Amino acid sequence: MQENIVRSHPLFIGAAMTVILSCLIAAAVVTGVIPGIVSQKNAAHPAKTALALPACANCGTVEAIRQVQVDRPQKSTAWRIAVRMDDDSHRALSHAEPPALAVGDKVRVVDGRAVALK
Repeated sequence: MQENIVRSHPLFIGAAMTVILSCLIAAAVVTGVIPGIVSQKNAAHPAKTALALPACANCGTVEAIRQVQVDRPQKSTAWRIAVRMDDDSHRALSHAEPPALAVGDKVRVVDGRAVALK
């Protein structure tokens, strides 16, 4: 009696083992079982990795701009600009005319007014 034995080619078996092993290693790296590889190239030159801007005590980012009604002797319109400063404090500025700013713009506060940085 003759048995019908189906054999796979050794290259197919090797390729399948390689794929399985690669998937297991990738899953271990993603889940943190194997720590990821950190590039040493950027650690050697930290000044090149971050944009080196001089420190600015009066600089920040526009978080919100809204139009408000002011009831002083006459009704008028003003714009309130909320700025998150680089030191994580907040400032609320008032402008009598529509500001040429948008949310997300980098600004410097000069004499109580927000001036766009270039």
